[in-house]
Amino acid sequence: AVLVAAVVAAIGVAGLTGLLGPILTPFISGTRFPVYAQPQLFTVLPAAGANDPAVTVTLDTIAAEVQHNPPEDELVLSADISA
Repeated sequence: AVLVAAVVAAIGVAGLTGLLGPILTPFISGTRFPVYAQPQLFTVLPAAGANDPAVTVTLDTIAAEVQHNPPEDELVLSADISA
C-alpha cells in the first residue's frame, strides 16, 4: 500500500511540475494508432452545381505531423489527391 501511494504521489508531482510528458514519452514514442480509415479510390461531387458529374479521386499520399503551437500540440493531417 505504501509503494502504491508513493507511485501515485510521484505521478502527481510529475504532472504538476510538467515532467510527466518527458517521463511517459519513451514508453509511447513510435506507437501507431488509426486516426481514420478512407479508401484510396472514392467518388466526390463537385460543389459547383447539380449538372457537374461526380469525380473519382485517388489518394496519392497522406502524411501526419505534430505541430508544436503553444500552449498545445496539434496533429495535422495532409493529403495529396489526383483525379
